[in-house]
Amino acid sequence: STLQRFVDLMPDCPTLRHIICMDAVASTERIHSMDDLETAGVQLESTAVVVQPDDLFTIIYTSGSSGFPKGAMITERIFRTDFPHWHSMVNTDHIHFSYRPLAW
Repeated sequence: STLQRFVDLMPDCPTLRHIICMDAVASTERIHSMDDLETAGVQLESTAVVVQPDDLFTIIYTSGSSGFPKGAMITERIFRTDFPHWHSMVNTDHIHFSYRPLAW
């Protein structure tokens, strides 16, 4: 399965701390279902976070239609440079988590 392929890659990716699966899976310390993540998010209170320019902002995933799915890591600096008009609309009082469907 695709999940097993990611699990097998974890030893080669020392900074990878969690895998979030859109399908229902038995959650472990490092593998989580999206349902579990949403439930935890509703229950947690957030605190302010200082963001540095080279901090990870988002990961844009490919569908893997021509091979194994891949993710491109986008930093805060790149996002602000490429989308300056979006930055002006950001409300700093909230933390936003969003995701796109795995298939377009």
